[in-house]
Amino acid sequence: MPFTVSYDRFGGPEVLTLAETGLPQPAPHEVRVKVKAAGVNPLDNKIRRGDLAGVFPTVFPVVPGVDAAGVIDAIGESVTAFSVGDEVFGVTPAGSYAQYALMPAPVAKPSSLPWETPPRSPPWARPPSAP
Repeated sequence: MPFTVSYDRFGGPEVLTLAETGLPQPAPHEVRVKVKAAGVNPLDNKIRRGDLAGVFPTVFPVVPGVDAAGVIDAIGESVTAFSVGDEVFGVTPAGSYAQYALMPAPVAKPSSLPWETPPRSPPWARPPSAP
């Protein structure tokens, strides 16, 4: 069974737990990615602590993170731009702190880009931390 990192209440890093989950199935327009790297940013920490509860409504349990990179292992029936085995990165609405993530619109990962290098650097991006 695959695992995710999730939390069921606001708090510091101590609220993060490892949870066994089912294997997500891609919708017709999605790909399923075996995650090799997930982005951690300050916004994830603020949401987890409850600092932004008035801005981001929270339904527990939460799988944090939105940025992920990995290898496609399943594709939805309407996906034509990618194949199983393609290396991609993108945004996942269901959380990226997981062994598997669903992505509606990934981008091909250049083979020269190492997994640990972020594919984009928005102004708020910082090295991983969990204050």
